[in-house]
Amino acid sequence: DGFANVLYYFALFVFLFLIGQLGMLRKVRFFLSWWAYSFPLAAFTVASVLMHRQTGLLFFEVVSWVIFVFLVAVILLLAVLTLRSVARSQICVEE
Repeated sequence: DGFANVLYYFALFVFLFLIGQLGMLRKVRFFLSWWAYSFPLAAFTVASVLMHRQTGLLFFEVVSWVIFVFLVAVILLLAVLTLRSVARSQICVEE
């Protein structure tokens, strides 16, 4: 499906663009809204798995695994940062 390919490759472009922006996040204080990065990443992982199932291409299998490992790392990091913020009473406080 041509439209599905366009959407997938656009998502890949956005993913690669956001990877380039990771350095900026180191300079910003953690907020719960950072969890918003994990949801599209999970959706892109699923889309990559589906692309592999549809095409059988090794490229999509490799991309699926790389993004899955990255997703797990992101979720673990977000969980640690969230728990640390809870322990420091930095969640749901006025700015």
